[in-house]
Amino acid sequence: MASENKGLVLVVGGARGIGAQVSSLLAGKGYIVAIADKEEEVARDLAAKLANENSKVGSYRMDVTSKTEVEAVVSQIEQDYGTISHLVYSAGVLRMGNLHSISIDAWEESFAVNVSGLFYVVRALSSSFMKTGRGASVVTIASNAAKLPRMNMGAYAPSKAAAAMATKCLGLELAAYGVRCNIINPGSTKTQMLESMDGSDEFIDELLSGSLKQFKTGIPLQKLGEPNDIAELAVFYYQI
Repeated sequence: MASENKGLVLVVGGARGIGAQVSSLLAGKGYIVAIADKEEEVARDLAAKLANENSKVGSYRMDVTSKTEVEAVVSQIEQDYGTISHLVYSAGVLRMGNLHSISIDAWEESFAVNVSGLFYVVRALSSSFMKTGRGASVVTIASNAAKLPRMNMGAYAPSKAAAAMATKCLGLELAAYGVRCNIINPGSTKTQMLESMDGSDEFIDELLSGSLKQFKTGIPLQKLGEPNDIAELAVFYYQI
């Protein structure tokens, strides 16, 4: 099978949005894909849809806030398919609110999923990556909010900045083993996360044009990103 020559990719947060598109593209290119997501049923349905004679696709329930569960799922995936050679971390939550008013629970959840979850997965995979050596790779889906301050994103933006910096540190630490680490910082993209903020035409228009009141830059191309735009870049990083 073609997938036997391309390696096993773990897509965390792979059931919806950008992660789902990454899973789809990789399966289509013959990779073995393990979709790990807290939404077990959605992940299972996607895996069943993508699997065919040229692609092995499995689904696993993973709550990235649980170190124990992350380790158990990684172990199970490697029992089922062999050594994991690639990771895309697409799990994330967006909890809106100003720093002076956002709930403690929302703050802690933002860092638990967006940062600690990445840490737990990387810890569980480090030994596999060191053994795999050259050709192994990590792609973290962060956000352009990691670099630009945003009103009402006092938890989300810092958590994505932390995830990006953690990936940079990981890249230095694993470079000697030939492991590549890359970060993608998408702007506003048509996903369920964006819809959860506000799906109105007025909101979309403001995203495109920017808002001086909120010190928010606009989008010169006057179009939102599509999940496939980000997924194509993630897949590119696996092939260079």
